[in-house]
Amino acid sequence: LRSSAAITNMLRKHALPKRQHLYDVICLPHGNAIINVEDDRIMMAGMDMSHQRGRKSVGCLVTVSDIKFRTFWPYPTLQKPGKELVDADEMESLFAEALADYKQLRGFYPRDIFFYRDGVSDGQLASLISSEIRGIEAAIAKLEPEMHPGFDHPIRPRLVYLVTQKRTNSVFCELRESSLFNVPHGVVVDKGVVSGVVWDFFLQHLPNSRP
Repeated sequence: LRSSAAITNMLRKHALPKRQHLYDVICLPHGNAIINVEDDRIMMAGMDMSHQRGRKSVGCLVTVSDIKFRTFWPYPTLQKPGKELVDADEMESLFAEALADYKQLRGFYPRDIFFYRDGVSDGQLASLISSEIRGIEAAIAKLEPEMHPGFDHPIRPRLVYLVTQKRTNSVFCELRESSLFNVPHGVVVDKGVVSGVVWDFFLQHLPNSRP
């Protein structure tokens, strides 16, 4: 694992001190754990980039590897100034390290990987597939298949890759008695006003009108 001192020095030197969006996490309270699931062979991962004019861009892959979803492992990377996407080779190296750490902690590889990527526009989606996603898939392809509950044959981890976009022009309201009200947080809209080309959805993450 990369030492905390090395990570701290990298972020102090290259990142904006008050930029916290690399580590923004949506938590779902459930009992005493943040998330409680019966099937725990899951890896949650996310990545974002921080940009500052005239300096190298700082990216950080963060994974969650324990059953209570409380242990976070950071894997920082430096990119050219203003560069958003990570090359396939670099992403493969980062994710291979994350998978190895998961195996060391849990004793097995994850069965399912849910990867959240922030900061990517619609115009960058094609490049995202040929760079970061290709790198993740390459790291997974090098793993030895393992047996998992519910399967009668060894498998490699299955990847679900989600691009999150917070800057949207869409607004949702609830009509009650001829008046409009904010939609409660947690509402998901996945029909009617979504893309007909890719699978997407709107998630109301705050109790207001903008998803």
